[in-house]
Order: sequence, then C-alpha cells, then structure tokens
Amino acid sequence: LKPGSVVVQRGTNHAWANRSGKPCRMLFILVDGEYDPAIAAQLAKGA
Repeated sequence: LKPGSVVVQRGTNHAWANRSGKPCRMLFILVDGEYDPAIAAQLAKGA
C-alpha cells in the first residue's frame, strides 16, 4: 500500500503490520448494510 491507498476488505481474516519503522496511521470505518434485490435489479439494467 502507498500513502492515500484505500482498501475495502470484506469478511476476511487480516493482520496489519507496519514494517517500515516509520509512524503509520490507519482509519477503519465499519458500515452495516444489507442486500436490496430492487436496487440490484436497477443496477443490472444499467440505471
């Protein structure tokens, strides 16, 4: 990863390690959501 990188990691085991020896800041945002078949249908139509 590089400065400014964005990672969307979905339901996987992970372990973050800063191997650079320099300070590192990370922000984690957890957002709940649910599947909506109506929206999926619209997206499939290209809407």
